[in-house]
Amino acid sequence: LAAASLLGALALLLPSTLGGALESGGLEQLLYLPTLALAAVGAGLVSWGAERLGHPRAFRLVAALLLPLLALLTVRRAVVFTDRELFWSTTTAQAPRCARAHARLGAIYASQGRLDVARRELALAVKLRPSLCHAHRDLGQVLHQLGKLRSGLACLREALRCSPSVAGYQHLAHRSLRLGLARAAEKHVAAALALTHRAPSEAPLALLSLRAQARHLQGKIDQALADYRSVLKADPTRWRALLGVGELRALRCELRAAERIAVVLEKMGSARRGRVLALRRLI
Repeated sequence: LAAASLLGALALLLPSTLGGALESGGLEQLLYLPTLALAAVGAGLVSWGAERLGHPRAFRLVAALLLPLLALLTVRRAVVFTDRELFWSTTTAQAPRCARAHARLGAIYASQGRLDVARRELALAVKLRPSLCHAHRDLGQVLHQLGKLRSGLACLREALRCSPSVAGYQHLAHRSLRLGLARAAEKHVAAALALTHRAPSEAPLALLSLRAQARHLQGKIDQALADYRSVLKADPTRWRALLGVGELRALRCELRAAERIAVVLEKMGSARRGRVLALRRLI
C-alpha cells in the first residue's frame, strides 16, 4: 500500500512538473490529488496499528471526528481560490518572499488602475528575484503610467535583457520616441528586426514606421524617406508615413511635392487636421 501510494503521488505530480506548472506560484492547487495518495499511506498505517493494538473502534471514532473537521477546513480554504486578488494576496501574506506571488498581485493591481500599490508589489518582486522578466516589464509599464518615463524605460530594457522579444523591442522603441530618444529607438528597432530573421525590405510595417520616425528625428532624410515609401507601398492608407514624406519634402524645399501631399492628407478622413496644418506652415 505504501509503495503504491507513493508511486501514485509521484505519477500525479509528474505532468505538472514537466509542464512547468509548479513554477506558476499556485502550487497548492496542484497538491490535492497527490495528497490523497499520501493520505492513503497514513490511513493504512493507522488502521494496521489499530488492528494490532486491538482498538479498531477507537480508530473509527477518531476518523469520524477528524474527517468532518478536515472537510470544513478544505471548504474554508477553497474560498481563497474563487478570486485572483484574494488568492495572490493570501499567498504573499503566507509567503512574503515569493517573488512570483508579488509579481502576479502587482499585475492585478495594475489592471485595476491601482498604480501605487502595483508599483510597490512589482518593485518588491524585482528586488526578491531580479531575473523575473515579466515583473520588470510590468513595473516599466506602471512607471510609464505614473509619468516616470526614464525609470520605466530602464525597467523595460532589463526585461528585454533577460527575455528578448520583437513586441518588447517594438514597445521600447515607441516609448523612446515619445521621450525624443531617436537614436535609442532606432537601435531597438534594429534589435527587433534581428529577432524576426527577415531582410530589412521584408520588415513588419510597424517596425518600418518606427525606424522611419527615428531616422526622421535624427535628420537621416534619405533613409527615412526610403522607410516611409516602403510603408506606403505596402499600405497607402498610413497617413503618418505620408505626413513624414511631406515633411521631409518640405525640408528639402521640394515644395510642390510637399503641397500635393498636403492636399492628399486633407482628403484622408483619418489624418489629424492639426498635423496637416503644421505641414502647411512648414511649407
